[in-house]
Formats: sequence, C-alpha cells, structure tokens
Amino acid sequence: MERQFALWMGRRLPIFVRRPLASAYSYFNGLQGKIVIWNRELIETLSRFYGTSPADIKRMLKNAGRLIEETWEQAGPKTEEEEVELYKKIPYYPAQLAYWHMSLQQRRFRNWVISQCKGTVLDYGAGIGDLSLALWRRGHKVTYLDMRGSQNERFAKFLFEKNRADVKMILLDYKSQVPELGTYDTIVCLDVIEHVPDAKETIKTFRKHLAENGRLIATNIYYSPESSRGDHRPTGLTRGLMKEAGFREINGFMWIGEKRDT
Repeated sequence: MERQFALWMGRRLPIFVRRPLASAYSYFNGLQGKIVIWNRELIETLSRFYGTSPADIKRMLKNAGRLIEETWEQAGPKTEEEEVELYKKIPYYPAQLAYWHMSLQQRRFRNWVISQCKGTVLDYGAGIGDLSLALWRRGHKVTYLDMRGSQNERFAKFLFEKNRADVKMILLDYKSQVPELGTYDTIVCLDVIEHVPDAKETIKTFRKHLAENGRLIATNIYYSPESSRGDHRPTGLTRGLMKEAGFREINGFMWIGEKRDT
C-alpha cells in the first residue's frame, strides 16, 4: 500500500518536490530493513532447535548472514550440485531467515502478503516455515514446499510439530520434478525465484497449478544483478514472458492467473 501511494504521489508532484521525497522514502524504507523487533516465540523455538540459550540465539541471529557469506566465499562451489550440497550443510540459514523476517520492513511486508492470500495456499521455497504457520493460523489450507535435507526443512518440521500445525510438507531433491500438486488459489514465492536453476520453468509450473484468477505473490521476479553472487542468479524473466505464461501484473509483488485458452 505504501509503495502504491508513493507511485501515485510521484506521478502528481513536480520533479523538484518529487526527488527529495523519493530520497527520503528510499532512506526510510532501507531503515526499516535494519530495525529488528525480536519475536520471542521464534527465538524460543530457535533456542530449542539449536539447543542453546536465547541470548546465544540473538548473537547467532545478528551474525548468521556474515557467517553464511564467509562460508560461501571460502568453499567457492563450482557447480550447481556443489552449491546445493553446501546449502544443505550450512547450519546458519534458519537463523539468517528468522533475523530477516524480524526486521520491521519484512514484518510489515509479510503481514501484507498474509492479508492478500486467499483459499488454498502453496508456500513455494517456504524456508523455515514461519509464513506457512502464520497462514495456517489464519485458517488457510497450506502446503509447504522446499528442498529436502536442509537445515530450513528440519527447522520447519520442528516448528510445525511444536505448534501441532496441520501443514502439508512437500520436499524435493535437487532437480527433481515438482509432483502433481493440484490447484491452489494462492502461490507465495518470497525471496526464492532468484535461487532456482530455471526461473522460466518454475513460472510455468506456477501457472499450471494456479486456479483461474488465482494469485501469485512473489518477490524478485525480474531479479537481474550485474553478476551472480553466492546462490543468487538472474531470473531472465520479463513482463512479456510473465504475460506469455498467463499472468497479469497487479503491482510489483502480485500477479493474477489469467483465463487459460480452451
């Protein structure tokens, strides 16, 4: 909503007013990403999962991102297979994701995502499962999908069992075909599409399993950095390709599944 308001204002204000406001908005938005509000429930769950104190977990949360980057630089994987194996071995991913999700920016964004979900939900690349849990608590029928054998998968299982959450889990091996998933009213794909080997095929899979007028809520669809870093890669997706795949863009984070040709 804030982003839409900013765009609306930007089209109506003179440029000498627009520029300083745009700078202030960018600064404030970036600041929200640095403000972290501790989630006591999540910290307590992490504490049990790692078998250490909440104080140690907070220190781990603050340093997990740096430790992951250093591990990638030192290991220097050369192939996708090596990247996958390294991803599975690094123990800090649940802490890194939890810390990111506790930022003010992500808290607000993920609350918006939850408010936009309808019906049955596929949480694709669901990571530590905290969003799947929140959607289940809202009464949605939720399917969690992620890679088998990672620390994120182990933590998600731990989280669901702790909360007795009836969330279906689908776990994939590297490059395994996505099974027949049925049809979903909403597919959520947050901070994932830039990690998959073939983003274009993934989008086709989304459309195949999305109900007519269903919602795809995703980030980084058009991700295209100057160079790949770590396990991030350009998606190669464009608005034209999304339209060809059967999606109508609503805003920078939501696409509606158009009527299929019969």
